[in-house]
Amino acid sequence: MGNAGKKEIFIFSVYQDSRPEYANKDNHTTIMQVLDQKGIDYKELTGVYNNTPEKSILVTKTDETESLVKDFCIQFNQECYLFSDYKRDSYLIDNSGNVSPIGRLLPSTPEHAKSLGSYSIDPDTGIYWITE
Repeated sequence: MGNAGKKEIFIFSVYQDSRPEYANKDNHTTIMQVLDQKGIDYKELTGVYNNTPEKSILVTKTDETESLVKDFCIQFNQECYLFSDYKRDSYLIDNSGNVSPIGRLLPSTPEHAKSLGSYSIDPDTGIYWITE
């Protein structure tokens, strides 16, 4: 059992506070279309980053998705993206490739997640995910 079946993942967003909501939605849709065209499975998440709501996307780590996520984050001027290994140890990676450990990706209560200011919600399960 243990970590069997767990995959390494990326979670990222192309939302920006400085952009109008319609532009953020258009950019998010564009990213999903690119992933669809390339046949890459993804999951949309409801995210909150630094207390700001945003749509985010989860993809399984492959060489192709790693390259795409890096490119998307540079293209859409994102500060960073999240990488989580199969043990759920998680890291923020910035556009210069700097890696900052941020703890483990864990399920949480809504109250605790909201108190942290940055979290993801799986809309299919309603589970709140945090790093601690």
